[in-house]
Amino acid sequence: MPRGTRKSSRMTTVPLKQKGKRTRAYFPKTRTGCWTCRKRRVKCDEEKPHCARCEASGFKCDGYSVDAFSQAHKRASVVQKSQPKRKSSATNRAILPSKAPKTARINIRVLRPRSPIVETEQEYRYFCFFTESTTRRLCGFFESKLWSHLMLQAGEQEWPIRHAMSAIGALDLILHTKEQKSHSPVARSTIEEHHTFAIKQYDKAVKLMKADITEQCHSLRTALLFCLLIVCFENLYGTQQSATVHIIAGIRLIEAYHHEHTSRSNTSHLQKPEKSDALADSVTFGISSPVPSDVEDEIYQAFGLLEIASLSFNLDGRGMAYHMLAKDSGSSCVKNMPSHFVSLPEAKTYWDLIMRRLLHLLPTLNTAQATMRGYEDDNETAIITKLSSAVIEEKERYLAELISWHEAFTPVLQKCRLFPSSRDSAGATILKLRWILCRVAINSALIPSQVALDQYLEDFREVLISAKSLMSHPAWMGKFTFDSGIISQIYVVALKCRNFPIRSEAISLLLSKSWREGVWDSAVAGNIAKAVVGLEEEGREAGFIPESKRVYQTSMRFDLQKRTGTVKCFRNISNPSERGYPITKSIKW
Repeated sequence: MPRGTRKSSRMTTVPLKQKGKRTRAYFPKTRTGCWTCRKRRVKCDEEKPHCARCEASGFKCDGYSVDAFSQAHKRASVVQKSQPKRKSSATNRAILPSKAPKTARINIRVLRPRSPIVETEQEYRYFCFFTESTTRRLCGFFESKLWSHLMLQAGEQEWPIRHAMSAIGALDLILHTKEQKSHSPVARSTIEEHHTFAIKQYDKAVKLMKADITEQCHSLRTALLFCLLIVCFENLYGTQQSATVHIIAGIRLIEAYHHEHTSRSNTSHLQKPEKSDALADSVTFGISSPVPSDVEDEIYQAFGLLEIASLSFNLDGRGMAYHMLAKDSGSSCVKNMPSHFVSLPEAKTYWDLIMRRLLHLLPTLNTAQATMRGYEDDNETAIITKLSSAVIEEKERYLAELISWHEAFTPVLQKCRLFPSSRDSAGATILKLRWILCRVAINSALIPSQVALDQYLEDFREVLISAKSLMSHPAWMGKFTFDSGIISQIYVVALKCRNFPIRSEAISLLLSKSWREGVWDSAVAGNIAKAVVGLEEEGREAGFIPESKRVYQTSMRFDLQKRTGTVKCFRNISNPSERGYPITKSIKW
């Protein structure tokens, strides 16, 4: 029997009635309604001077003109400023567990996303923006499996991570909107919408993660990935203090996990270790995980990058005893470093470990250097001989590590420079700049005079020229990256190079654009350098800054949201009784 017919009781066929397709009435979208209805996203009857819909609903109609919107926006801003901008329970202390959860091993290679992945269409838009755009920004000049694979896989499995990713995507959209330099009322309203959504999603993510920790239904891997997202959000939001708290909490969690598994491997003769450097006697971690099936190497290395950033920005508050222990982290891995690197990622992995060890070494050398400032002997050689031979030998050993790494890195650098516009070329250049400044730092250690840095003028000039070229490189992301890029290098040139044209250009580069790299902010670094340089330049005599007018150490406190800060500058004054009194300068930008 053909379709579209039915059989009656008399065996006759009667055609079925075709149901007519119901069409909805189409009304063109209007953009001329009152600002109140447009904000409420309801249809406006466009009555003048005030629409009847607002009056019937009990709302105050803001009218139709741009001036009326500005007045309404101004009233909303006053109300918003009178209330706290953010209510987050994660700003004062870390929400991570105090120790690694005792759960069975998980294999995250095969993942099945929960259904549904997102709750609302709005969350879906921000989540997609994070996966498609924000992850590329976070990687910076280097490819990262952490952001391109691991974090996205975890976002499909864990609700707290998914909400945190959407929150970061919303903050990144604020930067994207500001890049267009649009000051229209619609743009301001869009930024407020992104900001509100980011705060709500972040608070939701924190509450869910706290609940998982309380119920002990989380894995160490999830806690560490969530910690990385918290650090990104807090740095992007401008609360570096909270970011630093979570950096240290995550590092302690990894160290406890590392020590637990390495000690278990050392005592067990039946279990074969998966990584050789995981058997180090130190409780600090190297570049690889003892159990990669639980926590991948990329997560270990990400926390190593965060530790480098906090140490280089003087935000790490751990004492000298920890530095004495951490400077030897990953010793077996450095000892077995290859003589020639195969690729740029391999060179970067070893460099991050060497730089982290060096940043823990420098405070111990600076302590010895500070004691040398009390000597009245004018003979520099005599001062050096008063140090213990162990300190000098340790300095030479770390300097030899730098030289060995550079020899293994040189072929990779030459290969990457064959394609100047490539991303690998930019990444290799950054590693070269970091190596130059670390070599200057360790060579000038144990020398109590800041005048000794004047011999590295050509090194400072090379760093500045290369950093300036990177800012116009095709791989330049700007705005925000997870890893430290060139802000710290330009900042060091501005502070330690006493050539006025070079340091002035370095400050101009920092203040020319606004971008962030981890805990580093270009505006903060530029204004701090400007204050220190201004203090030193006041003492310049006949084109030379004497030793007593040079700043050898700085400490800072700043508030990115209020755009204020204070800098304490310590000088190498000849009078010992005046050395402990810093010069405090306030900055505002």
